[in-house]
Amino acid sequence: MSDDATAFVRIEQRLTEDHRISFGALGLLSYLLSVPPDERVSIESLAPLRVEGQTRIARYLRELEEHGYLKRVVRKQPDGRFWTAYELFGPSGRRYRPA
Repeated sequence: MSDDATAFVRIEQRLTEDHRISFGALGLLSYLLSVPPDERVSIESLAPLRVEGQTRIARYLRELEEHGYLKRVVRKQPDGRFWTAYELFGPSGRRYRPA
C-alpha cells in the first residue's frame, strides 16, 4: 500500500448503488483495488487486517463472485503448485485488473 497522500482508489458510482451487495463486500472490493497488482492476497492474509475474520471475508468474496465483481482463476506456478488469483470487475463488466 502506498504512503503517498495523493493515492486514491476509484470505483464506479454504479458499484456503490448496487444494493445486491453488502457494505462489507463493497469495502472488501475497495480494499482489493488498493492492493498493488503484483501483491498476493488470500483470505488468511486479509483476516488479521480487520475484525471480520476468515469466514466473513470468504462470504464477501463469494458475494462479489456471485454478482460478477470477482472471478477466481486457478493458476499453475513453474514448480507445479497451484494458486488462485482474483480478477476484479466493475459494474459494467469491465475488468479492473487481476488482483
